[in-house]
Amino acid sequence: MGQDRSQLPVLSRQLESLSLRAECFRDRDQEERDWFVSVLASLQSTDQLITTGGDPRAAARDFVLEVSESGKMILKQSGLPVPVDEDYLEHVFLTMGVSLAPGQLILLEPRLAKWAIEESLWGLELDRALSGSRGELSELPLTAGLNAWSRKRELVMAIRIAEELLERESPGPYQQTRAV
Repeated sequence: MGQDRSQLPVLSRQLESLSLRAECFRDRDQEERDWFVSVLASLQSTDQLITTGGDPRAAARDFVLEVSESGKMILKQSGLPVPVDEDYLEHVFLTMGVSLAPGQLILLEPRLAKWAIEESLWGLELDRALSGSRGELSELPLTAGLNAWSRKRELVMAIRIAEELLERESPGPYQQTRAV
């Protein structure tokens, strides 16, 4: 818990920076406005959880974004890694002007987790289309085909969890947004 509380100054700076930039995001396209709302909600819920003594790693059903000491972003759900491409999440946070610190944990808002998962699923489909193999598992080396299938299965399960979390939320003004 001590390590998590040491994240509070970083979270406070990130929240202050994002709040100061709120006005400039009002004029951006819908996707960036959606990202802004989701990143802000993620930082606020993480700050609230840690302030009240909670541990983001103990979040039973939520998605937690962990930043490794080397800066690699790892999305986890129930403590297990979700095989998303970190490029999308990195792009979203950088577009918002938020630099995540090594060792930081963020309780990711379910919509943002869902968008990252959808982006990774699209990437898998694009890779498959570009490789020319449209569903013929025998055309791929067996291990590559099974790895892709396993990753896709994990992503589909994770997106179902994200959708379930979104359904549990009370409807808000941003419930219907569609950033990807």
